[in-house]
Amino acid sequence: MSRMREPERWIELRDAPSFRLPFKLGGESARTAPRGFAKDHPLLEDLKRKDFIAGRDVTDAEVTSPRFLNDVAESFTVAAPFVRFLCEAAEVPF
Repeated sequence: MSRMREPERWIELRDAPSFRLPFKLGGESARTAPRGFAKDHPLLEDLKRKDFIAGRDVTDAEVTSPRFLNDVAESFTVAAPFVRFLCEAAEVPF
């Protein structure tokens, strides 16, 4: 099954506290609903996205900490299910 047909899984990954607490979604979005989708579609804001950028703020203290590389690796681990989903939806390797 194409990932594009799994809205429940998308919501689960996007809204998982382990992902949503450290990461914020950004990127460019279209102004209007994509052709074929209702203007009141429950996932309209996600459907309007032109890209999917997940970012995490870090402080100067975190960057200079001896744990920084471990923290970055942990962040990548937390983001991996979200990124894997996007890669599978786009049919590109993860």
